[in-house]
Amino acid sequence: DLLGRHYEFLRQLETVLRRRRNISVSSLPADPTEQRKLAIGMEFKDRETWQEQCERARADIHGIYDKYFRSTS
Repeated sequence: DLLGRHYEFLRQLETVLRRRRNISVSSLPADPTEQRKLAIGMEFKDRETWQEQCERARADIHGIYDKYFRSTS
């Protein structure tokens, strides 16, 4: 399912970030070179494809959250 696939993607991203920095992280690097390294670590062909997947996962997860949890009052 969509949420499950995005969860797996984000867990993989977190794992790669932790391996690279050896610390707990909660944000993506702004530097394109560092983003490229993450993309390669996650087996994407390039940074742009990886970035598109990040944006898609974020948008879909926000949409699911809004549908089920956002207050309508």
